[in-house]
Amino acid sequence: MSASLFDFVNDLSHNKKHLLDKDIENEKAVNQFMINRAFSFGQDTILYANEMNKAVGIDARMFYDYYFHSLRPRKRFNKWLKKSKDEYLDEVIEYFGYSYQKAIDALKILTEDQLEHIRALLSKGGKTK
Repeated sequence: MSASLFDFVNDLSHNKKHLLDKDIENEKAVNQFMINRAFSFGQDTILYANEMNKAVGIDARMFYDYYFHSLRPRKRFNKWLKKSKDEYLDEVIEYFGYSYQKAIDALKILTEDQLEHIRALLSKGGKTK
């Protein structure tokens, strides 16, 4: 069974067991984009991720060896960025019939009172959270 993304990131960060040597199937499972993304969230690893972003098209073994030999062993608890959820976004989409991007643009120009008015108009009753 091949390793998961987090197995690779943990191995490169602190385990240092070189999963590519353990199983040949692991070399096919290396997702360079996601590993770069995982290391781009850390202050001590962002420059390494940037260098690997410049080296598009290298094989998985070279990619893995670069991180394996460059990063010092350390537990890294980097938070993954998540798309922020605006509390009025769904109401603006429903009220105006806008697409997601148009609703984001509309939120920039609508006032708090207008947004509350839209929320009140779309209220369907029932228990509120």
